[in-house]
Amino acid sequence: MIHRPARARATVLLALGAVALATGALIGCTPRPAPTHTPAAVFATEQDAFAAAEDVYRAYNEAVNESRDNEQTLAPEDFLTGQILAAETAASQTLEESHIRLEGHTQILEFAGVSADKGVAVSKVVARVCLDIENVRAIDADGNDVTTIGRSDLYGLDVEFSGNNNSLLISDYEVNSEIPC
Repeated sequence: MIHRPARARATVLLALGAVALATGALIGCTPRPAPTHTPAAVFATEQDAFAAAEDVYRAYNEAVNESRDNEQTLAPEDFLTGQILAAETAASQTLEESHIRLEGHTQILEFAGVSADKGVAVSKVVARVCLDIENVRAIDADGNDVTTIGRSDLYGLDVEFSGNNNSLLISDYEVNSEIPC
């Protein structure tokens, strides 16, 4: 028989008692169901979502115009995300490698909301935009205007936005020739 001092024996008994209590608590209790979380609506109304998307698109257009004037306060790419950010970055790189710069301002003639998934954690807003690019010219390294002859000056775009009410960004767009501008 091993004799342990009283203090060591008390420590072992306390430890065993704590383990027994913990085990009993685990076995005797049923787990509580995990709380369910219903995400709050990101935008209260479709009009709120459309207004936020329009604000983002107008700020993006302003940033693009400022960058062409070398008066850039905001970077156009700060308003883009996903595949459109990658596509616009590649297009800018192609223009730079070709020694072509764009001059002139793009004007938004119309912005119309089409749909909004507003009650989810990540909102998706779709809008139609009519752009006037009449004053935009492509200029080569020698200062020559190399703008495509006969191009349309008006473009209809289907624009997709994603994010939340704190950060809505342009996630995709495509030219839609069926949009009357």
